[in-house]
Amino acid sequence: MPGYRNPVYGTPLYSARGYGAPGYGALARQLNGPPAKLPYTDAMTVIWMRVAAAYVAAVVVAAVLGCIASTQFTLAGLVGFGMEVPVADWLYATLHDVIGMGPLYMTIAAVAFLPAFGIATGLLRWVPGARGFWFAVAGAASIVTAILIIKFTAGGTVIGGARTPPGLLAQALAGGAAGWLFARILAWKPLT
Repeated sequence: MPGYRNPVYGTPLYSARGYGAPGYGALARQLNGPPAKLPYTDAMTVIWMRVAAAYVAAVVVAAVLGCIASTQFTLAGLVGFGMEVPVADWLYATLHDVIGMGPLYMTIAAVAFLPAFGIATGLLRWVPGARGFWFAVAGAASIVTAILIIKFTAGGTVIGGARTPPGLLAQALAGGAAGWLFARILAWKPLT
């Protein structure tokens, strides 16, 4: 078995110690059995699973809160024109917008949060301890930025409730709440 080598670097994949060159231990583990413990790998898996769960939760929360806020501002505009909107229609319109507009909003939030949360993570190196603040600001700024980019490139907004400054502020608050939730999930310590 000593003939197994990495085809790119020529480093051994198998050695008498059992694991060969660092970083090339997959084949060695298959040949020699699993090592006693891989704490770094297990910890990194848990961290990335938590990041993924926090990211998905933030995207869903931003979409639900953003859709609800958008519907309220749109319906308030109709009431401002003198139209009567019964409570049942108000609730139905809200639910309909969450279901119908939710996937589009989730796509916008998912794309907007990637660079924003990356920047917030970088800022945490210089300002530790303000995790919730930086992620809330990043979430709010990313949603507003995404809405404005869509507005100026497509000629209109896909989120009807964000046409007015108060509506845009409500969208920013939805993004801020999602960013804060992302930070809280990452900082959560299980009781063991």
